[in-house]
Amino acid sequence: MTGYESKKEMAQAKINGIKPMKIEVIKDYALPCMQAENCLKEAHQNMLNKNYFEAIYECTVALTYIAGMIEAIKHMEEQDK
Repeated sequence: MTGYESKKEMAQAKINGIKPMKIEVIKDYALPCMQAENCLKEAHQNMLNKNYFEAIYECTVALTYIAGMIEAIKHMEEQDK
């Protein structure tokens, strides 16, 4: 079921001629990209301050956002096929 709370509501909508609302999942690549950029900026600042542990941590967080970005890009590619 898409957006309906129960089968009864879905059946009633069908009787009344109401089309069910289609719910799409939107995968955004831009937000993870901006978050990764911010982490890399923080990593750079930490390197300038010789906070090596914090710089490595920011890099690993950036990698997590990059993985989300790759997933979103692959999803967009599938939608275009």
